[in-house]
Amino acid sequence: DVTLGQATGGAASSINAAASTGKISLTTTTLAPTVTTGSGVDTITADGVDVHTISLGAGADIMNITNTTDGSSFDGGEGNDTFNVDDVDTYSVVGGAGDDEFTTAVALKATLFGGSGTDTLTIDGAGALTMDSTFLMNSIEELDLTAVNDVLTLDDESFASNKTMILIGNAAADTLKIVGDNTSGATIDGSGLTIKSGSTVTIQYLGGTKADTITGGVAAETFFHSLGADVIEGGATGTDTFSITDLTLTPTGSTNAATGVVINDGSSDIANVT
Repeated sequence: DVTLGQATGGAASSINAAASTGKISLTTTTLAPTVTTGSGVDTITADGVDVHTISLGAGADIMNITNTTDGSSFDGGEGNDTFNVDDVDTYSVVGGAGDDEFTTAVALKATLFGGSGTDTLTIDGAGALTMDSTFLMNSIEELDLTAVNDVLTLDDESFASNKTMILIGNAAADTLKIVGDNTSGATIDGSGLTIKSGSTVTIQYLGGTKADTITGGVAAETFFHSLGADVIEGGATGTDTFSITDLTLTPTGSTNAATGVVINDGSSDIANVT
């Protein structure tokens, strides 16, 4: 096992330990921004404003992304890896094979690729959080909101990048809210959202100012009134709510009127209108 502490070198320097089978622990700042490790259980921290290229080999590695910059890339390789993603620049994080966990409490711009296995994005800070509109996900199977106790907001493009997920929470305050902000009208398809057995999570949808198409899933969801000629499908099961309490309705003919809204409540009557 090797503990290197803070790596030194230059902007073009690199550390290549691909053949290592022991544990490697190091922090790279703006010096030696390129790091490759082997099959040990490694702990690597990126903590400097530089373009990092970090590849971890097999093993249950820990990657701490504390400070980096646009264009960086982090690859966990095989193994059940943990990524503490705490920088708000634009970069990519690849979990690779294994059951990987991505944790964050910041408004990410990054792209997270889970890879094969059951991969989880965990919001590990309390309080409302809105992800940046450039945030994307791929192959993230679970979203854990247990620590949030508030609202996590994704826009329609971010959600569309990974719209099939199992939601985890322990209170009604743990809320996922999908907001349509597409300037030509959003399409939000929540039919792939489910809530893990034993969990409690609230799901909400809010359209934008244009004609949006919003489809719910199997859970009980809330659809907020918004401007534009929206089409809302509540989903096959669950007691859904259409809410107009948070916005001011304007008369038909006004430039701000919500005209032509269509609500499909399925085979049952509307259960809740607030």
